[in-house]
Amino acid sequence: MRGPEGVPPGTIKRVILSNIVSSDAVAEYPSIISGVPGSVIQDIKISNVYLHQLGGGTKEWSELEPPEKESSYPEATMFGTLPARGFFVRHARNIEFSNIEVVRAKSDERPAFWLQDVDGVDLFHVTAGKNC
Repeated sequence: MRGPEGVPPGTIKRVILSNIVSSDAVAEYPSIISGVPGSVIQDIKISNVYLHQLGGGTKEWSELEPPEKESSYPEATMFGTLPARGFFVRHARNIEFSNIEVVRAKSDERPAFWLQDVDGVDLFHVTAGKNC
């Protein structure tokens, strides 16, 4: 972990992300919300999002268990290929998704949402199953 020795990790909480459009996103990296064990991300609201993914994820990708890497600097590629095509969510509490559309250019074997160690998720008006 970066920072002075003995200082615990900070937290991310009470964040609103809205009115987001993404086009032609690479297949390996969905949107990521990932805390670390013992320091969860909490009270996040994500709304009015359109994600156009390239697709192409395989069944093997859907079965991946990404490493924690809790002492690494956070960046999109840090976990490698991920087992979701829309949102990868781990170590989180009270996450709300509303008015979300996840589409893909070609077939993808992974779920649109992959959740692990998530306490409280609210999905409202989510569309995540079609090719475009």
